[in-house]
Amino acid sequence: MIMALTSEPLRVLTRLYLQLSFDHIEEERRKWQAIIDLLNPQASLAQEAQRYYAMLIKSPRACPRLQLVMRQRGFVDFAEWARLWQTDIEMLVEAVTFASTALDRLQSKYFDRYFKLCSLADLRLPQEQRKGIAISTAKTPSCCRAPGLMRTVVENVGQQAKDAAGVAGTDDVVRLLLSLVDTLFLVSWFLRLSIAVCERLHALNRNLSVSGKSTYAVLAAKSLLTRARERFFRWMAAHEKGSETRFAGQARIESPN
Repeated sequence: MIMALTSEPLRVLTRLYLQLSFDHIEEERRKWQAIIDLLNPQASLAQEAQRYYAMLIKSPRACPRLQLVMRQRGFVDFAEWARLWQTDIEMLVEAVTFASTALDRLQSKYFDRYFKLCSLADLRLPQEQRKGIAISTAKTPSCCRAPGLMRTVVENVGQQAKDAAGVAGTDDVVRLLLSLVDTLFLVSWFLRLSIAVCERLHALNRNLSVSGKSTYAVLAAKSLLTRARERFFRWMAAHEKGSETRFAGQARIESPN
């Protein structure tokens, strides 16, 4: 139950990426581009998942799904459940911490590193925030910029500023970056979030049961051992019953009567 509770946001994200894989660029759009939404803290489904994880830890009584785990143990009060089943609470905290950290590293930080410039086209953000993104990008050394969109755009803008003024100052680069709003808006339509992004989540799920790799390894191991234990006892019961039947048959054959 706890494993299902913490992996639910990952399932929702997987469904989003699968849906985006089959979207057609030519279709009429009445919404923001997926990449821009994922970069916006208020619109991002990844950030919504982080808020869900925060609620599990900070306000567990406000989470209806967590109530199912508590009721399964036969409790109606969270404090009593936490006091008598500390193992459940420790498992919940560790699982949420792992899932939240993995989501931040594999999703949020990945998009920020490679596509943060697309946020300049998000007019839902305040002007000062978009200017701050441009300044941060302009001040980042070229060697530290991610290859692809981030490095190429900034280098081209820097070259334009240098050609115009003889030197590429930070203010000139920031000004030119902010002037690319329309261009970045159009480019964002062609940044496809395909099944390749989804594969990162599949890889994470595959690693959940690899020994020593994550907290989920403990959850998976406990589940597998419980099932193996049940099957073993069933096999033992059947084996003992079969042995008794075989020995009884041998006794009848060996009996002179």
